[in-house]
Amino acid sequence: SVTIDKFTIRNAGGKSYGVRTMIEVLDKSLNTGAIFAMRSIGAPAFKSYVDRFGFGKLTGIELAGEEDGTISSLDKSGEIYSATASFGHGITATPIQLVTAYAAIARGGIIVKPHIIASVITEAGEQEVPIQEGERVITPETAQTITAMLVSVVKNGFSKKAGVNGYSIAGKSGTAQISNTNGPGYSDETIHSFIGFGPIDEQGPVFVMLVKLDKPKGLPYASDTVAPLFSDIAK
Repeated sequence: SVTIDKFTIRNAGGKSYGVRTMIEVLDKSLNTGAIFAMRSIGAPAFKSYVDRFGFGKLTGIELAGEEDGTISSLDKSGEIYSATASFGHGITATPIQLVTAYAAIARGGIIVKPHIIASVITEAGEQEVPIQEGERVITPETAQTITAMLVSVVKNGFSKKAGVNGYSIAGKSGTAQISNTNGPGYSDETIHSFIGFGPIDEQGPVFVMLVKLDKPKGLPYASDTVAPLFSDIAK
């Protein structure tokens, strides 16, 4: 566990895993390891990466009613806010933001604006909508390293059920508690997600996909609910 101010943060199920590598932190979804990574670069740098990957702002996709999510907790004083955000609590993200962030990793570290319109047809003919690249958020080497770590999550970690025989898939499950609507803290309800991309080969990935379930019943972790569904669709 990690104690910050008056708060104690534990891993899922209250389990202890001893000293682990960062690959194993992702393999086993260790909240304590995510906090270690945040502390290693510092809260200001952590917030900068959250911002640069596009969280907390609109992507500009051509769909009505897009929300920007909120990362405002990272502006508050106190390490607890960065610590909980490091494993996904205390901030909100939209599905398209998650897809955009993972697409940046899959594309070697460059953010690309998502869109749903492939081309525009007028009397003058058909014109394709060009790909709009944004800033580089991580180096190609870092993107390659993270991709390899995410492949390990599917191959060796808790997300083996997301794999596809004969292919290397990079991805990560997420099990997020839903905050209480009538007070502080979290309820017993959860959001399950799995996001990944592939195949990981010489030609490079051709898809990024997010599968999400709101308030699933019966199984507590995303590795048992959305990971198999991701695998079925990916096949």
